[in-house]
Amino acid sequence: MESQKTELESSEEKSVTVDQNENAKNRLQSTEALAKALSSTLTTVIKDFDSKAQQTFASQDHLSQSLDRLTRELDKLLDDAPFLFIMQHAAKISAVRKRVSSLNSVLKSVQRRLDNIDRMLFVGVRIQHQQQQQHDAYAISSWLVSIKDMSSLDIKCASMPMPALASVNMTMFFIPPSPGRRMQDGIPHPKSTE
Repeated sequence: MESQKTELESSEEKSVTVDQNENAKNRLQSTEALAKALSSTLTTVIKDFDSKAQQTFASQDHLSQSLDRLTRELDKLLDDAPFLFIMQHAAKISAVRKRVSSLNSVLKSVQRRLDNIDRMLFVGVRIQHQQQQQHDAYAISSWLVSIKDMSSLDIKCASMPMPALASVNMTMFFIPPSPGRRMQDGIPHPKSTE
């Protein structure tokens, strides 16, 4: 009767574990699908933005060159025949030229800032990914060391008589302190204020 209960409990545990594994796989797949969809959408948006920004830069440069050419021609015309209406148009074109060059410098500044933000995000994501990998590797190695310690303790405890088991020092089962904390008598303490 008890063997049937243990078999039933063990089969229930296995089915729960299988269900949990399937749920985790489904979540991972849906997360990956969402990430790919977002990535493809953002990629097209970013490419569209980049192409429009390049077109704007080209247009601004062309406009600036045209205004420079027109200003030179008006200056030449003013030298040849200084008329009042030509001087008024030259002043207007000169003001437009200044505004265009100012707008062009603002656009270039914005583009440089966006490029810097993009670089910082890329570097930040890469560093965060490396830190996560290091943290995972540390956690796995700590877990493996604790399993190794517990298995050696199990072997020692199995060969010890019962009174000897009571004297086993339980401080070996503490969780190692996080970096920046110190140990005192096997108990983690906050950093001293030294």
